[in-house]
Amino acid sequence: MIIEDLVGKPYRLGGRGPDAYDCAGLVVEIMRRRGISIRIPESTDSRARNFIAMRTILAARWEAVEKPFQGCLVFLKPDHVGVMVNRRQFVHAAEDIGQVCVEYLDSGLWRQRFDGFYEFAGYR
Repeated sequence: MIIEDLVGKPYRLGGRGPDAYDCAGLVVEIMRRRGISIRIPESTDSRARNFIAMRTILAARWEAVEKPFQGCLVFLKPDHVGVMVNRRQFVHAAEDIGQVCVEYLDSGLWRQRFDGFYEFAGYR
C-alpha cells in the first residue's frame, strides 16, 4: 500500500486532497489508489455527516472482519476512520496532531476507541 506521499499532509476538516485531508477524505484517496471508488457528500457541515456517509457505504459494500490486515478500514469511536497499514498500525488524518500520520492501534487511546475492521466486499 503506497501511503508515503500522504503521511505528513495537513489535516483539514472537509479536506479531500491533494494538499490536505480529513479522515473520510484520506480513506477515499487510499481506496482510489486501490481501485475502489467511494463517494461521500462534498458538504462537510459536520464530522457526523462524513461518518454517517461512511457507515452508509459500509452497509452496502463492506463486510466486517475479525482480524486486521493491510488495506482494511478501521472505525474508531465516535466518528473516525483510518486504513490499516499492517496488523498493528493504521494511517489516518489526525485532527489533534494536525496531519496524516501512522499510529499503533493498540495504544491506549485507540484501543479504547476501537469500533471494528471492514473490508471491501469481494476485494480480498
